[in-house]
Amino acid sequence: GVALLVRHGKAGSRMEWDGDDDLRPLDPEGHAQAVHLAQVLPWSKVRRILSAGKVRCVQTMEPLAGALGLPIEVDPVFSEEEHDKDPGRMARRLRDLVAEGDGGAVAVSSQGGAIPDTVALLAEEDGLPLDGVSSRKGSVWALSFHGSTLVAADYYPDLRS
Repeated sequence: GVALLVRHGKAGSRMEWDGDDDLRPLDPEGHAQAVHLAQVLPWSKVRRILSAGKVRCVQTMEPLAGALGLPIEVDPVFSEEEHDKDPGRMARRLRDLVAEGDGGAVAVSSQGGAIPDTVALLAEEDGLPLDGVSSRKGSVWALSFHGSTLVAADYYPDLRS
């Protein structure tokens, strides 16, 4: 199975946003990234869509959910706060999600403070060498598993190029 780990699209500056950071929305560039993801990711036969509870994470998945007619399942495990409390939990959740499916992909929207650590941890645990782990806004890590073992990790910094 495959897990598509998506960092939310661009959402303006944390410094310039007055409200609760959880509610900070995508900016126009972020919306454009989300729309593009919805055009590209269905090729992976996405069967479930999950997201951290941040507005910008959910909004990143909305065009994809609309295109596929799938609900967005909000799962706090994919937030930076939960990741900080238990850095291995997101990796375990991804393994479980991939293992419980019969093929197809799981698309997950998360944050920049959680994605690189999680990809690096999965790769380290399964002996997969990686050159480095980045996570640009709107980027996607396509994580390919054989059973629950990570066998390939491909990074797409910008699917529009």
